[in-house]
Amino acid sequence: SSPSTASTVGSTEGATSQDSVIEKLKEHSQVTAPVQIRTAPDSGRFYVAARAVAAGERVLETSPEAIVVDENFVTRVCAWCFKESTQGALRVKCETCKCAHFCSPGCQAAANEGSHAFECLALARLKGLRTRLDREQTTHLRLVLQILYRRQRCQIRGETDIVEELHTGREAFEQHKSWKSHEKRYKGVVAAFANVAGCDFHWIPQDVEAVLGGIECNGFGIWDHNRSRCLGLAVSVPASFFNHACIPNVARVRHQRDNVFYALRPIEEGEPLYISYIDPRKSTRDRVEELNSCYGFICRCPGCAGS
Repeated sequence: SSPSTASTVGSTEGATSQDSVIEKLKEHSQVTAPVQIRTAPDSGRFYVAARAVAAGERVLETSPEAIVVDENFVTRVCAWCFKESTQGALRVKCETCKCAHFCSPGCQAAANEGSHAFECLALARLKGLRTRLDREQTTHLRLVLQILYRRQRCQIRGETDIVEELHTGREAFEQHKSWKSHEKRYKGVVAAFANVAGCDFHWIPQDVEAVLGGIECNGFGIWDHNRSRCLGLAVSVPASFFNHACIPNVARVRHQRDNVFYALRPIEEGEPLYISYIDPRKSTRDRVEELNSCYGFICRCPGCAGS
């Protein structure tokens, strides 16, 4: 999705050009669901139902391209399966970076087969910088590291990196009244990235800033089952094509590190698929302010326009 207002589809313009995106997602074994991508000037790229969908039907299941435990929980939440320890710090940890903790040797092995082996040395360098960044910046930096190391691996292998399809919300944030504070935080992360990974591959500051914008615009919080604590942050390109509505027709459920999306009600063929980016129980005023501040758009969905 893009930082824009939620809207209904006025036409199928752009459907053909978006078929290639769906095919690219299928190549990465991410989309086998009844969805299509459409475009609209005020909504960017977004999912619609490819056929009628029944209430409770699974719409989409995705695994993240990048995922990190929040800095507040790195010692208690498994960096692979996101299982949380109820007995203090997890006993299995990476002895090189001393940043990643795991609930079992099996999860550590799975992480090393994935992204951790590539980012480990950068995370070790990060240990000395943590006093310069707050916890949120550090969490974002770790996710940026994972995404850009992934991009580098894909380039070396001659593969297409699906994360390049992730929309960055930087342009919208630049127009927001809070941009000065955003810009300061971005520069802090860019400076830290230069110190921990600046010599590992070619990059420019705009690369990091674009990824940060993508994380803020299309990242997913990994919440505990009571939705009282955000345990981590993830990027999932297939999941990013859901636009927002304060009265959604799709709900997200977390299964360990994966996201599963279910229809909340019957959905007609061609109908846009919406999730709620925030707590829809908040007041209209609070929802509009949070969406504008955090995602860079003014919500004009039926739930807000009708209030």
